[in-house]
Amino acid sequence: MLAVKLIQLGNFCAFFLSNLLLHVFNISFFEAGADVFYEHHITQISLRDGKWEVSRKMGSPEQFDIVILTMPVPQILQLQGDIVNIINESQKHQLESVSYSSRYALGLFYEASTQIDVPWAAQYITDNPCIRFISIDNKKRNIESPEIGPSVVVHTSVTFGHDHLDSDPAEVQQLILNHLESIVPSLPKPASIKCQKWRYSQL
Repeated sequence: MLAVKLIQLGNFCAFFLSNLLLHVFNISFFEAGADVFYEHHITQISLRDGKWEVSRKMGSPEQFDIVILTMPVPQILQLQGDIVNIINESQKHQLESVSYSSRYALGLFYEASTQIDVPWAAQYITDNPCIRFISIDNKKRNIESPEIGPSVVVHTSVTFGHDHLDSDPAEVQQLILNHLESIVPSLPKPASIKCQKWRYSQL
């Protein structure tokens, strides 16, 4: 039997597998029935009696047979425990040289009856200093339903993300909304808005 715990770390994940049998390697983690946990701050990964013990900022440590990390390199290098000894100095130097671009993502969420009248599902923007990508997310994913409200996802440019990386989130959100209105003036007022700083966006 395969027991899988998936922990969401910002925009990235860590997979923790226990009771692993070799013949299940070709099974999707999600098809195997992974338990998903959000906003867990992993601080340490250590080897204990042949298993990996994972410690987090809040809560008791847990043990797993396999740990798969997919978060950005800088966050991996911040981890404590025996995982530090796995990475030799040469590898650490190479990993430290990895750089990421930064940007913001903005989500606009609407009531189920809302209509967003644009002829596209997604659009790449080349002539705006702030916004680089817009999608009507439910339309892009082909999951339109009268019972589910539409959502709009906006990604900023790398330059905008870099210039506003440490700016006040509320001010950044309003700047993005102002630019979005100039690009798509017909957008209705959303029921809620979520602005997310994406410090480690792309290599």
